[in-house]
Amino acid sequence: MNKNIRWAAGVIIVATISGVLFTKNNDGDVSKVRTLQVMMKDDVMTMNPIMTTDIYSSQAQDQVYEGLYRYKGNKVVPAMAEKIVKPSQNGTVYTFKIRDNAKWSNGDKVTAQDFVTAIRVTADPKTKSQASADAISIMKNYDSVHVGAMTPDKLGVKAIDSHTVQITLTQATPSFDKLATAIIPVNTKNYAKWGISMVQLQNTW
Repeated sequence: MNKNIRWAAGVIIVATISGVLFTKNNDGDVSKVRTLQVMMKDDVMTMNPIMTTDIYSSQAQDQVYEGLYRYKGNKVVPAMAEKIVKPSQNGTVYTFKIRDNAKWSNGDKVTAQDFVTAIRVTADPKTKSQASADAISIMKNYDSVHVGAMTPDKLGVKAIDSHTVQITLTQATPSFDKLATAIIPVNTKNYAKWGISMVQLQNTW
């Protein structure tokens, strides 16, 4: 089986395990997608955004997950967040409201804690994540957390309520809107079951 076929089959398996993938018809009805084929030049190593290091896994995840923001062409637009946020406290504090209709494919709502879990676990040295930390390394206390001098709960991210996540940076960073496109949530309930060995099987929509 060649790599392109293996990738297409893998996506279908992921969709089956996670529930189903959905699409909207022109009349607005939601229907099940039976087949998804995507061409890739190499194997996808993981669908866990916490552990992703290769470009092909990132490309695959871009097609089924959404971060706080996403790109529309060259423009950053809201994704899981309701709107593009203007930072407070001299450009260091971002308070995001998660869309009320944001869900995992199994029907669970995407919560603020799902983002907090992903960020803290990625920063935790025990995880040994080699994923790009560009988006979180500028968060308050990241350096101390990443070397084990502070616990992950001291990182500059917290869930104010189920739909509100607040991120505090060490200093104003005008490019943070672009970096926020790479902040992908994990299903906290599933992570609690499977830990760092989990494979992110549920897409967000």
